Amino acid sequence: MKASKIIAWVGFVAMTVGLMNGFLNGDFFKDGGELFQNPWGIMSLIDLYVGFTLFSMWIAYRERFIPVAVAWIIGMMVLGFFTACVYVLLGLYTSKGDWLKFFLGYQKEALIEGELAKRVKPEVMETPEIPEIPEIPVNSNENLEEALPGKEENE
Repeated sequence: MKASKIIAWVGFVAMTVGLMNGFLNGDFFKDGGELFQNPWGIMSLIDLYVGFTLFSMWIAYRERFIPVAVAWIIGMMVLGFFTACVYVLLGLYTSKGDWLKFFLGYQKEALIEGELAKRVKPEVMETPEIPEIPEIPVNSNENLEEALPGKEENE
C-alpha cells in the first residue's frame, strides 16, 4: 500500500502544480475555446470525461451516503483527477492497509460477512434429497444378480 500512497501523492502534487499554473497563467475560456477548434483537443476531452465517469462509478459504489457520493462526483467533473487523487489518498489512509476496504468501501462488510447471502432464496440453499440405496448381500453372487435392475431384460 506504500507504493500506492506514493503514486497518489505524486499525482496530487502534479495536479496541484498544474492547476495552479493553469489558473494563474492561463485564460480558461480562451484556452478552452482553442481545445474545441482542434479534433485532438475534442478527443482529449472525450477521453478525460469517460475516465471521470468510470472513476465516478467506483466512487458511487464505495460511498454509503448518496450526498457524499454526489459531492465527490461533482468534484471529479470540476477539478478532475485532482479530486481523484484526494479521494484515493483518503481511501488508502482510512482503509489502514486493508485492500478490500480500500476498493469496496462500506460494501466490504455486506459482501464479506454474508449480508448478500441472506438475500438468496432458501430453496436454492437446500440440499437435494438423496434416494435410498437398497441393501444387497455381498456374500452371494446369486443374490447380487437378482438385485440388479434389468437383469431379466438382458437374458
